[in-house]
Amino acid sequence: MKKLYFLIIIILAFSLVVSCGTDSNDVKRVGDYDFGFLTIPTEWVDFRDIGMTESGIPHIGFRSEAGSIINLINHVEIEDVDIAQFLQNMGAEYEIVKIDGNDAYRTFVYFEGHYIYLYAWYFLDAESNLRLILAEGSTDEIPEVKEIVENTFSLSR
Repeated sequence: MKKLYFLIIIILAFSLVVSCGTDSNDVKRVGDYDFGFLTIPTEWVDFRDIGMTESGIPHIGFRSEAGSIINLINHVEIEDVDIAQFLQNMGAEYEIVKIDGNDAYRTFVYFEGHYIYLYAWYFLDAESNLRLILAEGSTDEIPEVKEIVENTFSLSR
């Protein structure tokens, strides 16, 4: 009888955890084959960075209601690029994380006066093209933004 109660408790606990997760109707898959894809909350909207657009930098972006932004920048073909050396030459500290199965060099800057984090992920895709993802968000939102990038980005739909 104790085993039955234990089994029922496990099933109820599992049901509770599953029901508390994000409903698949609350998210959408966005992006394209040139820039990559993300799964973001449905209330996020398309965003165009004026500075990047005016500079001719191909990108697509998405913005949350609270103002967090994720920009996917089109690949840049650079032969023999050493991302680690490039970042070290710039004096940037980095951490290696996985993005779509690739080693990505993640850097960040915190703007104290504005309470904003700016993150950048640099990585090489399967064709050795340099990819760049930029994200910014408030202290409250940046953990979710990082999770979106690191857990949902892919180069395929």
